[in-house]
Formats: sequence, structure tokens, C-alpha cells
Amino acid sequence: MKKVSAIALSTAMALSMALPSKVNATSRVDQLLSNMSTRQKITQMLMVDFRYWDEDLSDGAQTTGHEFTKMNDQVRKIVEDYDFGALIYFAQNIQETEQSYNLSMAMQKAATKDGGIPLLISADQEGGSVYRLGSGTALPGNMALGATHNTEYAKKAGQIIGSELSSIGINTNLAPVVDVNNNATTQLSV
Repeated sequence: MKKVSAIALSTAMALSMALPSKVNATSRVDQLLSNMSTRQKITQMLMVDFRYWDEDLSDGAQTTGHEFTKMNDQVRKIVEDYDFGALIYFAQNIQETEQSYNLSMAMQKAATKDGGIPLLISADQEGGSVYRLGSGTALPGNMALGATHNTEYAKKAGQIIGSELSSIGINTNLAPVVDVNNNATTQLSV
């Protein structure tokens, strides 16, 4: 009987300690939202990209810009001023591990200046032919993983991708995706 009582008491204590954190998190979110302007609430729902950038278009020249791989003062000001909720990287942004990490840290620093909310920094690192990382582990595509009928392979691939993205400051992977291969000549996610 003492053993059952001890287990019940331990369970009750564990549950009571878990509830306040959820309530506190909810109240922190409510407080944060109540202090935001309508503009901030809208921009928090936006995911932007800075794939290419040209710092000097003042001469009216038409250009596609340069691959955006390093924070500059113009983009820093935009990120500081607009309170975007998310950012997506493409292959143009991710050249090398250290460069990508530094870009992510600079983006987060700009976003959180003056108490701002950290960015969701994302990429669509699906594996296979959709591969955004300039370096890292080359993995088979999802179609190939699925063909093995081995969930452990898929789980391990996901862990590797997640770990590598996290190491360069990417906290959201826009993958896996569900592509429907309705054309036998198309290789989707292979």
C-alpha cells in the first residue's frame, strides 16, 4: 500500500509541475501578442527570402544581384525593422558550413534586436536530388528510402538531415514532401 501511495504521490507531483509550465507558456504568448501591433502580427506570418542581393542599384542598373551569403547593412535593417516570422534559405544562401552558420546567427541577431522574436529559419532539405547544403551527407531520396520498406532508414536519414541543418542555424526543414509521380519520365525525389 505504501508503494502504491508513493507512486501516486510521485505521479501527482510530476503532473503538477508540468502544468504550470504550459500555463506560463500560454500566458507568455498571450502577453507577447497583446504587445504586438497589427503590422507585427502580420509580418510574423511572413516567410521571406534573400536569395540574391545587390547593394547598389542607385544607378538604375538592372541586375539580378549576387548570391546572398553574408549579412549586409541593408538586409540587417530590413530584418530589424519588419519583424518577419520566418526566413527560407535556398542553395544560393548555403555555400559552406561556417558561412551558413554565420549568416543564420546574423539573421537571428537582427531579428531579436530590441527584444524581437527569433526567426524560424528554414530550408527544403529533402535529400536525394533536392539538396540545399553545400556540404554534408549525401542521402538517397525519399522514393528510394520508401522502396526499402525500412522505417529505420528513413528515421536515420531524418536524424542526419536534422542534425546537419541545426548545425548551421536552420531550425525548420520544409520536408519531407509528398510528390505525386504521374509522369514515368520524371524522377521526383530520387
